[in-house]
Amino acid sequence: MNILKIKKIVLIQLSQSASVPILSQLKKNLESLDPEQTQFVSTALFKEVTEKAQLYLGDRLFKELCVELDPKETGRIPYQVFLDTLYLTQMYLKEFELYETLKQTDKDGKGGVTISQM
Repeated sequence: MNILKIKKIVLIQLSQSASVPILSQLKKNLESLDPEQTQFVSTALFKEVTEKAQLYLGDRLFKELCVELDPKETGRIPYQVFLDTLYLTQMYLKEFELYETLKQTDKDGKGGVTISQM
């Protein structure tokens, strides 16, 4: 089993299912549980908030995600790292989508498109 591949799949799955409004609400909910602004929440609260945002992964994948975010198993999840990673992954997915669209629009294969082709 290729753990790195599983992690990528999980990240992509989460990024695709989390729209900008969902991520914004997720961030607000996590920050509201962190009044001291430590950027950490308990694993239980992290699970509750992500499931409420409909980012449910199942117990096994959630545990793997938590091990990545909290390798020392302190029970504290650095939620900002999680959010940053989701935002970056979404950005790369959108960039890839745009690249594929431009590539398909480039009928002559010269590496460019005109405004009229768009």
